[in-house]
Amino acid sequence: MEKAFVDTGPLFEFGAAQDRLLHEKSRQLLLSGDYQWHSSSYVFDELMTLLVQRVAKPKLVAFGEKLRTSSQLIWIHPSLEEEEATWQIFK
Repeated sequence: MEKAFVDTGPLFEFGAAQDRLLHEKSRQLLLSGDYQWHSSSYVFDELMTLLVQRVAKPKLVAFGEKLRTSSQLIWIHPSLEEEEATWQIFK
């Protein structure tokens, strides 16, 4: 199984379900079992912020819980030191 980082886009399409084709493609990709997905707490925060205006709160909370407890997603929680090191590399 390959490891891959998933950013906000596919998770947004999966959660928002505005476009049925994009939703289905995102769902298939995320649930295919071909990858061990990794994402970060920053992505989760951005995703919830984007979706809160588009999805009813109870549905959004359920979606967030599903993501947080998914065995197919490993959540990375960068430390302040890692954040600083990343910033230094970027600069």
